[in-house]
Amino acid sequence: MGNCLERSALNPRERVLAALRRQVPDRIPYFIRCTPPVVAQLQERTGETDPAVYFDTDVRDAVIDPPVAEADYGAYLAGKPAGTQVTEEGIGQVQGTFEHYTRNVPLLDQAKTVRDIESFPIPDIGDPNRFATYGSRVAALQAAGYAVRGRIGSLFEWAWQVRGFEQLFLDFAQRPELAERLLDRKTEILCRAARLQLAAGIDVLGINDDIAMQTGPMMSPATWRRWFKPRWARVLAAARDARPDVLVWYHSDGNATAFVPELIEIGVNILNPIQPECMDGAAVKRQFGDRLAFWGGLGTQSVLPFGTPDDVRREVRRLAATLGENGGLLLEPTHQVQPDVPWENILAYIDEARQTWYA
Repeated sequence: MGNCLERSALNPRERVLAALRRQVPDRIPYFIRCTPPVVAQLQERTGETDPAVYFDTDVRDAVIDPPVAEADYGAYLAGKPAGTQVTEEGIGQVQGTFEHYTRNVPLLDQAKTVRDIESFPIPDIGDPNRFATYGSRVAALQAAGYAVRGRIGSLFEWAWQVRGFEQLFLDFAQRPELAERLLDRKTEILCRAARLQLAAGIDVLGINDDIAMQTGPMMSPATWRRWFKPRWARVLAAARDARPDVLVWYHSDGNATAFVPELIEIGVNILNPIQPECMDGAAVKRQFGDRLAFWGGLGTQSVLPFGTPDDVRREVRRLAATLGENGGLLLEPTHQVQPDVPWENILAYIDEARQTWYA
């Protein structure tokens, strides 16, 4: 697959950083995350509860400390379905009827004024108190030889989950001042969170913001450009003020091709997850591989649940030869591994990923 350093010449962190800087490492780095039912299966089989630890992945996630105090959402829960819980991001959810899935319950759907938006308690992931032990955890992982990703979450996804999907788009058209204030409040928090994570020394800054479906964009590029591009540009500018060489990872499920040039423009370095069911990885590599690294690629709606172990191995090799050609790929299933994935296919993925040497 190209010239590279000798086998095992790099530790995991060096391997990840080389790949994400679009260089050719000794082999392709890999990662895996699992849904709660699969984590339970892992624990039953192995006694371990962290897939990254058990499968010794090249990169690890660092999570900030829990909130020091919980906000009072009592007034926002009035009239909501029984059993509604509020996440650490201020998002209402009720347990679904299948496996681990939940159903969104917008808590801010009744807001009528900017003052209503101002009053909503947004949990502050940029609160310095939530970073008391974060830096030491990042340092320990790096000292052990692993690359570390820190994630600050979403903007569009968060906004529609607290406001309601249809209501947010109605705000764009009818009450833009409400949308402006909601998004600005969250953007301010994201900027602080990015600075604090980078001060702690993370290698990769992660953004999760689904803006596409498998058939294409969830909104027009013009709408994204009006409401979200300048705010993400502000967050990434804050990140690069803190550390100019930071690697920025952006996640959107679906076919987000229409947004990619402008994501690159505002400073995204790594695109995730490159779903093979709706994106042609080889074409994406040809079009953007000189400016982007890729993270993901292994289909969780196709080969991983429905193929054989040999199919999984072949797909890993295909991804290595396309998305991973001349570097620039970190292998991972395109979503957390779901309960319908055979255990043997998980093992096949990990084993084959460990053999993706460049020479």
